[in-house]
Amino acid sequence: METVLSTLITRQETANRTWCDTTWAGSWQNETFSRLYWLVDGEGVVVWQEQEFVLRPHRLYVIPGRAHYRYYCPDHMDIYWVHFSAQVFGTVDFFSLLGNLHTVAVADVDAVHAVWEGLLAAHRRGSIAGALEADGLLRVLLARFLESIQPESYTKQIREVQRFSETLDYIDRHLEDHLTLDILAQRLQLHPTYFANIFSTCFDEGPIAYVTRRRIERAQGLLWRSTLSIQAIANAVGFSDPFYFSRVFARHAGISPSQFRRRCRTFMP
Repeated sequence: METVLSTLITRQETANRTWCDTTWAGSWQNETFSRLYWLVDGEGVVVWQEQEFVLRPHRLYVIPGRAHYRYYCPDHMDIYWVHFSAQVFGTVDFFSLLGNLHTVAVADVDAVHAVWEGLLAAHRRGSIAGALEADGLLRVLLARFLESIQPESYTKQIREVQRFSETLDYIDRHLEDHLTLDILAQRLQLHPTYFANIFSTCFDEGPIAYVTRRRIERAQGLLWRSTLSIQAIANAVGFSDPFYFSRVFARHAGISPSQFRRRCRTFMP
């Protein structure tokens, strides 16, 4: 586990404390970031694979991205929240690696509440020092989840992912290039069919599907953080046809690139 944590990179997109009512309702699909929640009052509901998870006070929740969720608030909730990414081996989402929707009970409520207040204060400063402090406090909160996860639940999968770390890094550095199954298999000196089979077993998707997903995730980041045109973003992630890019993007994200960019400007839990 120490080797994995040595590659861990965390990044906060935004953080806040929000009062929500029944208008907090909708769905997320294949977001590039995860969500960390802490409720002060009220409750919310997140639905994943038709199973309802009720969000209640005095518990921390991590909702990994790269999946489809529905959400709603039955009445109201007062919630601290962070949109963040936590990646190991360069591109692998740490909490998705450990499973979907994690929660941990909190006994020292006042101490955790103080961490949240410190995180938001640091985040709002908007400085390099503030960003570093906020990142440290985010890790303090995330550490709570590792205390409740048994090593045998992730050790084997981490070992398998580590085998592909160089391939994943190569993919991320060449997303704008023409990537084929033969090219990727050759990196590990494996037969393409065998490579595709073991890759699919490890990541629950084939290598080319993984490449496409990473391209869309890179595009989401550019839509979020840059003012590049959609055509420029399409070219930057390996799509020469912006119309085809928009169709693939909508298939993965559930909305068009322009709709995604507009939604990024409306921050909500």
